[in-house]
Amino acid sequence: MYFELDLPFKNKSAYRNNGFNYYRALLEHYGIMVAQITGVSLSEMRGISMYYDTFPIIAINNKDFERAKVFSLFHEVAHLVRRSSSLCLIDFDERNDEEEKICDRIAAEVLMPEESFRYVSSNALNLYGEWSDLCLISIADKYAVSTFSVVRRLRELDIINRSDYYSIYKRISDSFKEEQDSIIQNKKDREFKV
Repeated sequence: MYFELDLPFKNKSAYRNNGFNYYRALLEHYGIMVAQITGVSLSEMRGISMYYDTFPIIAINNKDFERAKVFSLFHEVAHLVRRSSSLCLIDFDERNDEEEKICDRIAAEVLMPEESFRYVSSNALNLYGEWSDLCLISIADKYAVSTFSVVRRLRELDIINRSDYYSIYKRISDSFKEEQDSIIQNKKDREFKV
């Protein structure tokens, strides 16, 4: 158990339906300053950490989605634990350098501890019968992380094979892009009518 976290959460109300704010308050309780940065593109930065012995600092890009910010937050914590400072993109790309891979693995283990994750994912698969969007969301809700993080963790623990990983990842990426395009189009339609 890390940071006195008892994972998985029983339900979303355990973290008040906003995982980032919940985890942010927890880290600040342990003396880590957490800020959000505005005006920076996600392609430039998702998170940054500055290691200091007495008052380490993490800044997360405010433009990111709440659940994605949770993973970025703990990726940056991993840099601090390793006593390093870093500017990170966190793209789950297998071309990341070794330091970034290590920090990704640490973040995944803190947020989705192996033993509980195996149990929760097995129960979800039994309930839904396949790695459907609903199945992945139900797992993500238990840890206050994104479905992308869940799929990556499933692969890291060899719960799914490489082929399934790419297939599922593409499916949720395409679905996410469609949803984003729809939101943008609806916003444009509303602006046009005004």
